[in-house]
Amino acid sequence: MMIDKYIVMGLGVEGEASLRFLLKNVLPSDILISDQNEKALDSDKFKELTNNIPRENIFLGENYLDALNFGNIVVKSAGVCINKLEKLKDFIENQNVKLSSNTDLFFENKKGKVIAITGSKGKSTTTTLTYEIFKNAGFDARLIGNIGNAATNELKTETENTIYIFEMSSYQLENFSHEIDAGIFTSFFPEHLDYHLTLDNYLNAKLNLPRHIKKEGFLVYNPCLEDICDDLKKLKCKKFKSFDRENHVKKGIIYVNGEEFINTSLLKLIGDHNFKNALAAIKMAKLFNIKDEVIKKTLINFTPLPHRLQNLGTINGVTFIDDAISTTPESTIAGIDSLSIPIYSIILGGLDRGYDFLDLIEKVYEKDIKRIAFLKDSGIRIREDLIKFYENKDKEIPENKIFDSMNGIIEFLVKDAPKDTVCLLSCASPSYSIFKNYIEKGTLFQEEIKKWVNGKN
Repeated sequence: MMIDKYIVMGLGVEGEASLRFLLKNVLPSDILISDQNEKALDSDKFKELTNNIPRENIFLGENYLDALNFGNIVVKSAGVCINKLEKLKDFIENQNVKLSSNTDLFFENKKGKVIAITGSKGKSTTTTLTYEIFKNAGFDARLIGNIGNAATNELKTETENTIYIFEMSSYQLENFSHEIDAGIFTSFFPEHLDYHLTLDNYLNAKLNLPRHIKKEGFLVYNPCLEDICDDLKKLKCKKFKSFDRENHVKKGIIYVNGEEFINTSLLKLIGDHNFKNALAAIKMAKLFNIKDEVIKKTLINFTPLPHRLQNLGTINGVTFIDDAISTTPESTIAGIDSLSIPIYSIILGGLDRGYDFLDLIEKVYEKDIKRIAFLKDSGIRIREDLIKFYENKDKEIPENKIFDSMNGIIEFLVKDAPKDTVCLLSCASPSYSIFKNYIEKGTLFQEEIKKWVNGKN
């Protein structure tokens, strides 16, 4: 009988967790490591982890896919794109090679129940809020997945009463085929098309979450999905809209099932999109019979996650808002609409994924934003489209400048800015043309604000 040989492909957060899990369950000689980064094992952490793995089982650098010649189960990290790796795609389609992942390892070995959460935007806030509610209600709740804690990390201390709140990205859902107990679908619009290649592929990946909810399970979903997806009607699980399109918030009151639930003034969350995220978490909690007082207390105490409309404070009358997580036009528009103070300046641009920015440009015009820092590459295209849009309009083109880093960006944005206005980081594009990710972008934005403040003192 053939002995399984596991190829851990990609040594990020998931790859490390998969490696740790496998080292406890199979012989080191049956594990191979594959990573495009030649220095992936240079840290002391990985040197210790791989100490007992034979050197001939390690494939780094340009020949990392050669590991496929010696293994039969590929434990792929979520960010490894099959569509862009012809050799990997060919091996999976034509050879006796099984595709696996940290998600698969988790589901094949877990005992507890899973509430899985996905969506183009809002999934991290919804996941964290759901986790906090369940934890405060006395559940043995675990926060896992795309939120930053690889799923297999929690297997060692779980019981059958454990309930996992699992944030799932489209990457994790692409080949997903396991049963889940309940799920939340927060929103959908074009995203990650460089990975999925087409919008249909992206939607199909996302829909793997509701498709695999047990018949007796629950799906809480954004009702806007009904406009783009007929598959919802075919699902056998119990389905619940997360909010009423017309009456979820009225006069500062959040309504649940047509009844007043909580005043938005009590919450640190701001913006209609965040109220919808909260409503999804509320609905799921009520389906698990969690008491209203627990839900309300959690909502009141909940602090928004960093880089998500994060208020950094007001300096010389200018309020700085870090919304680095907004990497699509739709999410930036939602962020703009969430702010009650006039926006004087904004940072737009980044990696160009071919998004349509017309609605965003119209929003900039509508809100009369006066100054824009454009980040290349998409910033160059947004700027060109904006200049064309403003032709023959009754407002002057916003003062603007193109940047290829955060250096000097705050000085440009807030010079002579009037009091009681906002300087907003919300780029409507991914970060990768300049920054490692949205976290680095937001962190550098905050550091530039500190430099600017220190320079004024």
